Amino acid sequence: MRKYSRKFLYDIYPIYPLGDERARRVMYIVSTVFTTVGLCLLIVIIGLKAAFGVVDKRCTEKADAVVLKIVSSEKRNSGGESEDGGYMPRFKYTVNGREYVSDTGVYISPCPYAAGDRVQIMYDPDDPEFISFDADRPGVVFSVVFFTVGGISLAIGIGGFIMLARGRKRSAVYDDGLPEGLRDE
Repeated sequence: MRKYSRKFLYDIYPIYPLGDERARRVMYIVSTVFTTVGLCLLIVIIGLKAAFGVVDKRCTEKADAVVLKIVSSEKRNSGGESEDGGYMPRFKYTVNGREYVSDTGVYISPCPYAAGDRVQIMYDPDDPEFISFDADRPGVVFSVVFFTVGGISLAIGIGGFIMLARGRKRSAVYDDGLPEGLRDE
């Protein structure tokens, strides 16, 4: 009776490479990484959308504002050199005859405004110092990219786990149906 090597079995049965323990470990690690990355990206984008949804519900009234100044979040790197961290415009606007100076607390880069620009902002009628403006939120492209990459990563990770589960079942089935010399023992 001819003895067959595991390599020969891998060539005959294309799903058999999952029977190798090292391949299973690698597949498990890759699937875990893809699933984790996908979940993180989806959680970030869903969280951002939810947070900005709350802001949009609060800020329902419009006001014309003037950019007073641009506040910089300048950072220093390990060499002591200045790095661009982001910019936050500070607005001056009037609501019901009272003047307010406020910002969103969100640093953006690059800043779409310069000091003296006229901008329309949204404010909370119950708390006029709470404001929002269009440039302080992630764009549609950013959202679509994060959602797409996150979804694809999650699908690849889950697909890997499904392949692992099917590979174990199939290798057990093939082992039972093989002649004595070919069984994985």
